[in-house]
Amino acid sequence: MNTTYPLPVAVPPMLEASIGYTGKARLVAFFFDAGDEAYYSDGHITACGEWDAYELFINHPLVAPSLRGYDLGSSEAPPAYYLLLDRQARALSAAPVALAQRLLREQWGAAAQSDLALVVTEAEWEELVADLMVRVTYPSPAQIMESWQEHRRLVEQLAAWHAEQWEGAL
Repeated sequence: MNTTYPLPVAVPPMLEASIGYTGKARLVAFFFDAGDEAYYSDGHITACGEWDAYELFINHPLVAPSLRGYDLGSSEAPPAYYLLLDRQARALSAAPVALAQRLLREQWGAAAQSDLALVVTEAEWEELVADLMVRVTYPSPAQIMESWQEHRRLVEQLAAWHAEQWEGAL
């Protein structure tokens, strides 16, 4: 399938930030997958997002009906579709996973997934991991608290935005 399916859903201005995406890509995808986790992907990075904001958004009465028929994944099965956000147009669509992944890669100029693989010995791998561990920085308790408070603020904004949309629809 080479078709994206535009969704008639208003996009909250803080949607991607509330789910945890802080990158600069025009296109970013959201989905649910293994470990009961929400994920985001921009073609360069795929990471766990904030499940509470994702669930709040996709289960809202103004959004959920538009998502029927699109399997965005679960803890039991991978997604068949990604929720694809065009951040410039502030528009959402559902896209089959393979198409969404291709579009995400292409926005960075990567037309096809490379078949190249890096092969390292066990000793080289351990050296790479040791080098990485030296470079890793850990957030302080204050930074963790600040991040958590910012996330809560974004989720509250998302909920308030949805409440305004809901009142306007009645």
